[in-house]
Amino acid sequence: MPTLLIVLGLLALLLLLAGTLWIELVITCSSNNLRFGLCWHWSKYQVAIPLYQFQLRTAQPPATTGTRRHYKTGGRLRSARPVLLTFVRFIMPYSSLDVSGSIVIGTGDAAATGILTGIMWQILGWAKAVSQALMTSGTFKVTIEPRFNTVVFNVNIRCIVFLPLLHIITAVVRTVKHLSRSTIEQGGRKLWQSIPFKG
Repeated sequence: MPTLLIVLGLLALLLLLAGTLWIELVITCSSNNLRFGLCWHWSKYQVAIPLYQFQLRTAQPPATTGTRRHYKTGGRLRSARPVLLTFVRFIMPYSSLDVSGSIVIGTGDAAATGILTGIMWQILGWAKAVSQALMTSGTFKVTIEPRFNTVVFNVNIRCIVFLPLLHIITAVVRTVKHLSRSTIEQGGRKLWQSIPFKG
């Protein structure tokens, strides 16, 4: 009986490590939805299990009446930035990005609409080139539809990032190694510079 439990546990661990974490962001004019879960791919088939979903709310402006509150979140973000950048650098080559959707835009002026449409096509081209250079695979299927006679802005974009769980663990280990090595080197350099020399 214990052997069977060990075998089943190992099979469940292998199945979990073979899975992929997917993060999906749906951006529309009315709401932004973010959800993530686990999925497994077999040739053309995919099994997905959503784990959590929530709706992103826009930040409320600070109240002008009453006492002022100062939030010190910049320091925390600055201290976590090297860790996040190192982790992203290690995980990017193994991740993939799928972007699909449509953008309808119109300013009421034909010339301004044409210029704005061209700028948006350039931004999409740059984003596609950067994602193809940094990630293993990715698809961009975003269409931009200009409306020359009316003022309209309608966005419906769906972004999905696939992160293999095994590579997430590898990236975390490499990030910890890299940061511990850099702190040791910096500490050794500071210690060496603080030693007084008498000649």
